[in-house]
Amino acid sequence: MKSAELLGLALLVLVSACGNLKENSKARKYPSSKIIQSLDSLGYFNLTPNEELDSLKSDIIKTYESSGLFEGKRFYDSIRYVDFRFYWLDSEKLFEGGGLISYLHEIKPTFDKLNLNLDFKSDSTQMNKSKFVHTIVINECTYYAFNEEINYSSWGIATYNFAKIINDVFEKQNSNERVYLISGGNDGRMVILTDEIYSYLKSVYQIDDEFPLKIDEWADKNQVPI
Repeated sequence: MKSAELLGLALLVLVSACGNLKENSKARKYPSSKIIQSLDSLGYFNLTPNEELDSLKSDIIKTYESSGLFEGKRFYDSIRYVDFRFYWLDSEKLFEGGGLISYLHEIKPTFDKLNLNLDFKSDSTQMNKSKFVHTIVINECTYYAFNEEINYSSWGIATYNFAKIINDVFEKQNSNERVYLISGGNDGRMVILTDEIYSYLKSVYQIDDEFPLKIDEWADKNQVPI
């Protein structure tokens, strides 16, 4: 290999390494205590039970300082999160029979803590020609959880529709909270945040595949047709 080519290759490696270093340093350049204070003032911890508050803050600090990632804390030996903002969202389970009702039951405590209504009934599925149609009534409004042909995108569409429905339920009650999506498939999660909290998180945390996304951005990244 010629010396010029070697030099070019070395420069590419150096630029890449500097880019990664810059991203990692960005994720840790803010004092973790300041991040906790900011999240507190923005209302992130308003839903957390008092007995879990100190351990959650400690866990957020530990995760931030070790990896720069934004992640909630689960109850001991459980898949449930202590902050009532993070939730697991398995796309396969959501799409299957009873999955939608199951997840509505899971997130209802968050609505209760926010003094918002989440009353659901009339969960109904049927085949309409080639389409699978799934409807549900939430707070007296009828929503389509699914209204498509079943194909490789079905899990993603069901996840997107679920998040869109919940965001509409928030909006109809003049709440600033919204669902943001993380990852997908069997490893999906969601987190409930205000836009103000989300904007702050983007300014101090590492942005990677595990960072929450607005639902349209999530659909675009995961090639979900919407």
